[in-house]
Amino acid sequence: MIRKIFKFFNDLGIRIKLFICLFLMISIPFCIFIGINSYVSSKDSAKQALDSSRKMLQQAKSSLEYKTIYIKNALDMLSLNDTIQELLFTSSSSYSDDIGSWMNDRDKFAKLLYSLQSNPDLSAGQVQLYMSDGLAKVSETEEFLNMDRAAGSKWFNEMKSTGEVYRSFPSQYFSETGKEKYISFLRIIPRPLDVNNAAGIIKADVPEKNIKGVLSQALFSKNTEVILINRNNEIISSAGNTDTPNSSKYAKALTNMDYGKLHNRLWQTVNLDNEKILLGVESIEKTDWKLVLVVPYKDILELNTKSRNQMILILVILLPLTIPLSFWVAASSTKRIRDLISHMRMVVHGNFNISILPSNNDEIGELTHNFNYMLTRMAILVEQQYQLGQEVKSMELKALQAQINPHFLYNTLDLINWMSIKYNAPKIGEVITSLSKFYRLSLSKGEDVVPIKNEIDQVNAYVQIQNMRFDNEISFVIDIPEELFEYKILKITLQPLIENSILHGIFEKESESGTIKIGGLLKDDKISIYVEDDGVGIPEEKLENLLKCVDTKELHGYGVRNIHERLQLKYGSEYGLFYTSTVGAGTVVEVRIPAEKQ
Repeated sequence: MIRKIFKFFNDLGIRIKLFICLFLMISIPFCIFIGINSYVSSKDSAKQALDSSRKMLQQAKSSLEYKTIYIKNALDMLSLNDTIQELLFTSSSSYSDDIGSWMNDRDKFAKLLYSLQSNPDLSAGQVQLYMSDGLAKVSETEEFLNMDRAAGSKWFNEMKSTGEVYRSFPSQYFSETGKEKYISFLRIIPRPLDVNNAAGIIKADVPEKNIKGVLSQALFSKNTEVILINRNNEIISSAGNTDTPNSSKYAKALTNMDYGKLHNRLWQTVNLDNEKILLGVESIEKTDWKLVLVVPYKDILELNTKSRNQMILILVILLPLTIPLSFWVAASSTKRIRDLISHMRMVVHGNFNISILPSNNDEIGELTHNFNYMLTRMAILVEQQYQLGQEVKSMELKALQAQINPHFLYNTLDLINWMSIKYNAPKIGEVITSLSKFYRLSLSKGEDVVPIKNEIDQVNAYVQIQNMRFDNEISFVIDIPEELFEYKILKITLQPLIENSILHGIFEKESESGTIKIGGLLKDDKISIYVEDDGVGIPEEKLENLLKCVDTKELHGYGVRNIHERLQLKYGSEYGLFYTSTVGAGTVVEVRIPAEKQ
């Protein structure tokens, strides 16, 4: 499948390929940028959310501690106040017959509470005094309550069982608090000589809205919730997407959490009700409260999602704009190539009369320049071919005329031979016969490659003619196995070597006589033919230059080099002529050719 896709892509035009590449080069990096940016932004958002949440939670904690410490100090001050002490330890019997004294003491307590009006968390109507005797024993009011009323209540039993002097409770512990929700702070006032027994309890009701206002300061996002929990995991107050504390989305999970296993301060990621949240817990000093901040991770990621969506929107807007831009760039970049291809197609169809394309100095310009050069050369070659065609016709006529000459030569030699027989001159006949054979083998019907036997016959005829000239001074020995006769060799290879042996080897001796021996060997698909003479030999310095491009007229070096080059051009550099010579002893020439049959 992938191979088919690549083949389909490779078969597309270069303009479409370039367009696709440009489009992908723009879109892919942008998509990668969005992905990396989203990942980094999510990490940064989580870090910023954690830092912001810490600061806001710490600020809310400080405000709550300030409030609770102020309320505790106020209750401590009231519990030690002389008026409170006097009221607690005044017997109720002293008021039985003196109602004026009861009213006078009540006014003292009212004045004392009036001094608290400067603090919005405490007011006269929100402070109550439980007493076992005194004013409350005579008549209860909103400010004075009989201790017997508290005995047996849940909050009283908790304070009694724990032995705590100072404690706070949520509004559900007190049914008499009315519709408005309060958080009640209680301070036991012990007896001077019996600290284990309470002489009275002073209670201050702080409106929950005041506490909720402090909690609201820690709201980090629209779904963030801040919940205040006591040691019993009871929700005292909360702020966020909830009307009442117990209607909090996370109330059940938080009230069932074991905070005893947590550190005093905790920031970690947890799952509440199958939802990933960032949870922060802070303990409020001088209380049994824990301030819990719940930040859903979806809120943390929402900012990153918004940023990512903006980037995607930009991508969606830009991508349609990049399509025509990429196509325009691809089309303009390949225009010269398409023009070049168009001109090439016209040339393929035989139209050489086309305009020269303009060329620049870039790679396409170099192609255009080379095409223009090729086109010019082709036009010249076509013209030359036409002229050559005319010359070929002329040469054919001349070749036809030249064919007449060998026939004329053979006929003339045949006539001379018959005349030698007629006039009883056999020696002339022998010369004519050898000469005729020599030329017939030299021509070889126009073939360039002949059997080795033809070459042997030709040099044999040549030596016979030379012996007739020089009184049989040359002994010619042929020692070539007959199985080599059918292998091929280039025409007129051996005759120049025999001629050199005679003219420049044997005839330069004082006796002007000698022996030429031709041998042959087949080995490893190679044939070696050896031409050996006992002439004067070749000096070493001349032997080195014999087959090189050096003028050696005295040794007919041109003919030898010509044979050597013909053999190497035909068969390769490992073939050709190989000379060994000893001055005064003779020369051996090896003709090395491949073993190829007709």
